[in-house]
Amino acid sequence: MIAKNGFYSFNVSSGDYKIVAKWKNLVAEEKVSVKGSVQFDLILFPEIASEPEPVIEEPKFDEPPYYLLSIAVSGALVLFLVYLKRRDKKEDLKVLPEDLAKVVEVIKKDGGRITQKDLRKKLGYSEAKMSLIIADLERRGIIEKVKKGRGNIIFLKGK
Repeated sequence: MIAKNGFYSFNVSSGDYKIVAKWKNLVAEEKVSVKGSVQFDLILFPEIASEPEPVIEEPKFDEPPYYLLSIAVSGALVLFLVYLKRRDKKEDLKVLPEDLAKVVEVIKKDGGRITQKDLRKKLGYSEAKMSLIIADLERRGIIEKVKKGRGNIIFLKGK
């Protein structure tokens, strides 16, 4: 039904609808869901001419696929970093400070395993110095400390 004052009304079943209203060069579009009695306000705007869709050209394969180059460079970088890490670990064993090297030698002579207390007695270091040396060797990945009762057992890694 159309009223003289510009009001429109119509009856529809419940559901989803798209309402399109046009008058001369004005248009309004609205998607609505109807459940029961519903009132919608439509505002007409000047119709905008749609622009043609831009044409997207397919890539030309005259140039090399750069994603393959980036994958190759990333792989080479990872391999280089792994090499540096392994090299540094080997050099760490060669360039240990004198007190750390002594501790490693005593552990090796004892078959790769010794209690922290026996290690301290053999070297004559204080408890504090021994604890600091063991913590440093653990951090470097050379030894592993295992708690046993009130003491610690020190293992060379890889033994």
